[in-house]
Amino acid sequence: MIPQVTGTDRIAKAASNVYRTAGAAEAELLRDDFVETTREMYPDLVEDETVPQNISGTRCWSGDVAQGRASVCLMVYGRYMAEFSGLRPVGNEDPANDSLRTMSQRLATQYVKFVRSEEMSLGEN
Repeated sequence: MIPQVTGTDRIAKAASNVYRTAGAAEAELLRDDFVETTREMYPDLVEDETVPQNISGTRCWSGDVAQGRASVCLMVYGRYMAEFSGLRPVGNEDPANDSLRTMSQRLATQYVKFVRSEEMSLGEN
């Protein structure tokens, strides 16, 4: 139901999930819905202001889960909302299996993509 309310018409999935909504208010509404879902699914995660490293419009939660150490971040930029997650499995010694180690890089990269696409007037694509 939330995609209809927010006018979400595009979703891109790769190292993050990016949702294009009808506008900035709708992107914030979508983020707020994801915040509620994240809190329900991962009640042991707490808001963590160190993960987004001052990237505006970004909120993150981190903590220990049964599988290891996890983080979830949500970023709003204009009419877009991006969702990121990372996990460092218990006993992991293989960097390739540690998506938590790349969270800050993925957040910064997505932010730069948003800014550059806005500068290049690509926001409608």
